[in-house]
Amino acid sequence: ALLARDPGYVGSYYHLAKLLERQGNEAAAIAVYEKGMDTAKAAGDNHAFSELRSAHEELTM
Repeated sequence: ALLARDPGYVGSYYHLAKLLERQGNEAAAIAVYEKGMDTAKAAGDNHAFSELRSAHEELTM
């Protein structure tokens, strides 16, 4: 999978989590959002972090 080949590409986490949400796998989506937020934070990508956090909050609230 793309994440295995390039785990630093933050956009993949968002799209994978959205796919998991659509499939009804909320627990896995939450885990992917959290991993994506960690990756974005480590990369200093504040925009991606914010998008991932917003999507995570929508799912968990």
